[in-house]
Amino acid sequence: MTQWAAERARANLGATLIELYTYRAEGHSTSDDPSRYRPVDEAKAWPLGDPIERLKKHLIGLGEWSEAQHEATQKDVTEQVRAEGRLRTLTRQSDSILESIGDGIYGIDLEGKVTVVNSAAAQMLGYKQEEILGRNMHELIRHTRADGTPYAEENSPIRKSLTNFETVRVADEVFWRKDGTSFPVEYVARPQIDTHSLESGGLKTVGVVVAFTDTTERRALDRMKDEFISTVSHELRTPLTSLRGALGLLAGGALSARPEKTQQMLEIAISNTDRLVRLVNDILDLERISSGKAELHSTMCSAEEIGRASCR
Repeated sequence: MTQWAAERARANLGATLIELYTYRAEGHSTSDDPSRYRPVDEAKAWPLGDPIERLKKHLIGLGEWSEAQHEATQKDVTEQVRAEGRLRTLTRQSDSILESIGDGIYGIDLEGKVTVVNSAAAQMLGYKQEEILGRNMHELIRHTRADGTPYAEENSPIRKSLTNFETVRVADEVFWRKDGTSFPVEYVARPQIDTHSLESGGLKTVGVVVAFTDTTERRALDRMKDEFISTVSHELRTPLTSLRGALGLLAGGALSARPEKTQQMLEIAISNTDRLVRLVNDILDLERISSGKAELHSTMCSAEEIGRASCR
C-alpha cells in the first residue's frame, strides 16, 4: 500500500489518502464481546464511512463484484468466525479438564516425542511442562528398568500399542524423575486413532496417550498390610497352640491323677483365651479408628504397667 502511494506521488497523480483501520464484526475470542466497548454503528462514525461497504460499492461499480457474492462471502466469514470460536471453546475446555486431572497424562507422536503433557505429570516427574514438550518420553523417563538394566524402547508396551491398535495396562514399571530418582507407576496407554482413517475404512494411529499414577503410597500400604497379617498370624498362632496343648492334656486324662496340674492347665487356657480376646478387640479397634467410627484421646499411662501387660 505504501509503495503504491509512493508511486502515485512520484507520478504527480494528486493527493493520496491512506486509511489504517481494524474491522471486526465478531469477537476475536468467545470471551470477547466487542459490543461492550465498541458501538454497533461504529463504522458510521468513521470519516469516510464503512470501509467494507465502500469497497463493495467500488467493486460493484467496476463490475467485479455483486450483492449476491457479498452476501455469500459475508455469510461464509461469519460462519467461519463462529466455528473458530466454538473450536477455541472446546480447546479451552479440553485444556481445563486435562489440567484438573490428578493423574499424570501425556501424549506422544509416532516418533515418541511428547505433544501434550498436563501439570500433574510434569510435577510428578520433576520437570516443567515446557521441558518435556517435544522430547522423546522413553529416553526421558523410561530408559531404565527398576533393576537398573537398560529398557529398549522397542520392548515398551506403549510402543507396541501403536502397532497392535490396542489399549495396554501396566502395573509393574518405574518412571524416572529429573533428579535421577525413580518411583513405581501404574499406567494405561491407548493409541490415538486418526478419525479420517476411520471414515476411509482403515485404521491409522497418530500417537499414544498415557495416563499414569504414582503407586508409592499404595505399595507402602500393601507392605504394611502384609506385615500386619504376618504379625497377627503369629500372635494368633502362639496362644492357640498353647490353648490346644492344655485342652489336649485335659481331654486325654493325662492329668486326672494330678489336680494341681489340671488347675494350672485351666489357668493357661483361660490366660490364652483372654489374650486372643484382647487381640481381636485390638484389631476391631484399629478398624473403627481407620473408618472414623472411634476417636483417640490422650491420657497419662504408666510405662511399667504397659510393659507388664505386654509380657502377659
